[in-house]
Amino acid sequence: MTPSILPKLWQNDLRTTKSRYWSGHHKVYVNLRLQLCVCIYIIWCVAPIRALSLELSRLSGYEELKCTTQHVYPAPHVAWATDPPTTQPLRPITRKLADRQGLYAVESRLRRLNSRSELTYICTVNSSYGSQTWTASLREREINGVEGKDLTIPCHAPPYQPKSSLYWSFTNHNEEVLILTYDSQSQLSSASAPWEACARLDVLRVPLGDGSLQLVNPVSLEHTGTYTCVYSSPQNTHTEHTGVNISAVTGERKSNKSNQIVFVTCAEYNRCRPYSEMLTHKPLTNNAVKKEKKKMLSMVQL
Repeated sequence: MTPSILPKLWQNDLRTTKSRYWSGHHKVYVNLRLQLCVCIYIIWCVAPIRALSLELSRLSGYEELKCTTQHVYPAPHVAWATDPPTTQPLRPITRKLADRQGLYAVESRLRRLNSRSELTYICTVNSSYGSQTWTASLREREINGVEGKDLTIPCHAPPYQPKSSLYWSFTNHNEEVLILTYDSQSQLSSASAPWEACARLDVLRVPLGDGSLQLVNPVSLEHTGTYTCVYSSPQNTHTEHTGVNISAVTGERKSNKSNQIVFVTCAEYNRCRPYSEMLTHKPLTNNAVKKEKKKMLSMVQL
């Protein structure tokens, strides 16, 4: 049989109307000029994994993780793990549903272990033919900060995910905004306004797996919310959600802070005197102290 005959056989006799994704063994018998030619060929059609998502859901009355992928053939295998490993058994529920074209939608749900809040949950999806492995991992935490004091929000890439791009986002009142992005190729970061002045990333540490974000002089109302960092590389994603609560500085704390500043200033001058005299560098004498004390008493009586 000449090679030019095969396309014609495919077009005229071997097409299938069941699905565009099919496989099997086929035999073709062709009698050309009284010579019998038998061709046996194998066709294996697949729809590879193109995306994998992992998110935390609270719609069922409890917290559970949902790992999903769609439009895949044949149906892939799903496995769960935690980091660090836990002795508690993981009991995921996995559903694989095929549509009219024979493509599978896979959804695997795992109830979150309430006793281990520091765990990283890892969902791994392997193709049935073994040539693809996709991984998605997720972790949640909560930290507290004080208004006006710099705060570091941790984010660390897993060891199996080198040279990943990174982006940070902020969610408050169900509104998500982008903070900054980091490109693994150029090793440069770009912050969006108005986060340029209050969010910093050490680009030298990101390739080492440390993508922690530093908040500079945070404000209670503006910077309290959920911060999300996502490491992304081909076939791998790692997500960390950090709930941040910035406490406002009370009047008492402000007063104590002001007193400390005055005390340090007094120590620098090696003498203690009223604040008004500190600005004019007047010498401190007993008469000056008595005069200032008398002035304060008269103000109280009024």
